[in-house]
Amino acid sequence: RRQPHRQDGVGMTTLDRLQKILVEHLGVEPRRVTEEAVFYDLGTDSLDGVEICIKAEEEFGIEIDDGEWWDVTTVGDAVKLIDRLAVPA
Repeated sequence: RRQPHRQDGVGMTTLDRLQKILVEHLGVEPRRVTEEAVFYDLGTDSLDGVEICIKAEEEFGIEIDDGEWWDVTTVGDAVKLIDRLAVPA
C-alpha cells in the first residue's frame, strides 16, 4: 500500500499527527479528519486557524508563513504544506 505522507520515527504520518492536533483542539471525531475535510466544516474559525498553525509549527518543527497558511482550505492542503516545509529526519 502506498504511504502518501512523510512518517516520523514511530510510524505516524503527517496526516496522523495533524489529525491528533485537530481532534484535541476542536474536539471532533477522528473519522471526520480526512484529507478531504474542509477546515471550516470541522468548525474552525480564524482564531482556531491561528492556534492550529502554531501547534503544527511546534509539532513539526517548521515555520509557516501566514499567507501560505491562509491559503490552506482542506486538511490535505495542510498536510502538503507541512510535508513541503518539514526537513527530513
